[in-house]
Amino acid sequence: MIGSISYFALSNGSAIVTKQLTADGTSRVIVYKPEKNEVATNVQDMNFVTQDQMEKAISTANADEIKDLKSKIKDLEKQIETLSKKK
Repeated sequence: MIGSISYFALSNGSAIVTKQLTADGTSRVIVYKPEKNEVATNVQDMNFVTQDQMEKAISTANADEIKDLKSKIKDLEKQIETLSKKK
């Protein structure tokens, strides 16, 4: 009766229901259902590149772009290291 939320899982596992008593004495019910992900479940639905295609893309990339990407990766690694130390 203090407004705390109660959680209930449906027996078939299709959703989670929350119930809460509101200040005006009514119940608030919320149903949470999982989203369906559009993930490729079949290899035929996935796109792959061949080694030749990858090597061609790398060879045609601008050297400055590659240096910039390497720099950004190093910056991200430093940020991750910093965040890991804060834990």
